[in-house]
Amino acid sequence: MFRLILKDFLLQKKMFLFMFIYIFIFSIAFQNSGDYQVTPIIVAVSYMFLMAGCAWEDKNNSDVLLNSIPISRWKIVAAKYVSLIAYAMVAVLGYWLFKTVASIVGFSGEMSPITWEGVAGGLFGVGLVSAVYLPMFFKLGYLRSKSVNFIIFFAFFGLIGLLPKILPKLFPVKPEWVTALDAGEFSTAFIGAVLVGIIVLVQVLSYALSVRFYTRREF
Repeated sequence: MFRLILKDFLLQKKMFLFMFIYIFIFSIAFQNSGDYQVTPIIVAVSYMFLMAGCAWEDKNNSDVLLNSIPISRWKIVAAKYVSLIAYAMVAVLGYWLFKTVASIVGFSGEMSPITWEGVAGGLFGVGLVSAVYLPMFFKLGYLRSKSVNFIIFFAFFGLIGLLPKILPKLFPVKPEWVTALDAGEFSTAFIGAVLVGIIVLVQVLSYALSVRFYTRREF
């Protein structure tokens, strides 16, 4: 599985340049997000690497090659899910490098420091977006799921911008659990544990679907 993940990175060396372009654009777009400025950057960069890897495999018929060698299909699927963590860590490192260079040229004032909350939010976002896309990719392939990919990507960031406007209209009176959160009645550790539990459950269900779809595909 490690070799499958390493293969994706080695084949996407040119994408590291685009990564810094993404970081520059999203740093400006989300410069008022405070501790969560790194969150959309992690999601965007991770998704960029994921899409590039899927596109490369489709272009070179890698599925045919991978399924001709003695490797279980569940491992091929698992490598995609595990690689998302590696992509997220690369995004965090890229943000740190970009911020370090930006501080030299006087641009770092637009960039917030890396926080655990921001990284956790990024991992949560990557987990949700990939959980929706990957089952469709393993069932339909890259080309047939390409249009859905763009919808998911732009819908995610559009939803982030609209939530502050939509939620007050949907819930004119705050639910009790929201009031409790505002009052600090739940510890950070508890909230973190709940979010981890949610994303693990979503990823497990998504992975199960992906394995089911991929094992039934014909190459």
